Amino acid sequence: GTAAINQAGVCGRTLVAGGPPRAHAYWQSEPSGARMQAPTMLRIEVPATLANLGSGYDALGVAVTLTNVFEVSVADGPAQTDVSGSQLVVDTARAAAAAFGEALPPFHVNQVERIPRSRGMGSSATARVAGLLAYQSLCDVELHIDDQLAFLAEAEGHPDNAWPALLGGLVLCGGRAKRLEIASGWTLAVVIPPHEVSTP
Repeated sequence: GTAAINQAGVCGRTLVAGGPPRAHAYWQSEPSGARMQAPTMLRIEVPATLANLGSGYDALGVAVTLTNVFEVSVADGPAQTDVSGSQLVVDTARAAAAAFGEALPPFHVNQVERIPRSRGMGSSATARVAGLLAYQSLCDVELHIDDQLAFLAEAEGHPDNAWPALLGGLVLCGGRAKRLEIASGWTLAVVIPPHEVSTP
């Protein structure tokens, strides 16, 4: 797979806790004259997440209404690697293929990055989730949700960003994921520093 990246700003955005519902992926078709062609691009949208919420350190995470978008297209010719921004998507898709079987076709990823990196908003988790969803769509595989969650927890090293990014909402990340009710209409004030901060 190959990868490219574009960045979009986050300043001035109002973030709402709990939405969008969850990460999602769907195929898009390019119009050709009066007729629609067969689907050619997979569009994946994954929400930002906030974790380590109060006393729920390493156990609670919540999705918010800010997303990264990943456009995946099947490529011609042999697969290639690229060390640009979406390489984590490519690596995760390949790791999923190795873990669950099936051969990935050559593909290219273009990432529209709205979530700032190294600010504690789960940017890397969005790439992990996108890679797993890309694998399933490109290989026509539907994994059990427990297998998806276990894979993401191992790939990311902790579940409290990846699980709410996949499931949406407020998620308790224990032995199993549990979505919790959250009051409607909550908005969040997020203070984002002008420099990167290591968030292991």
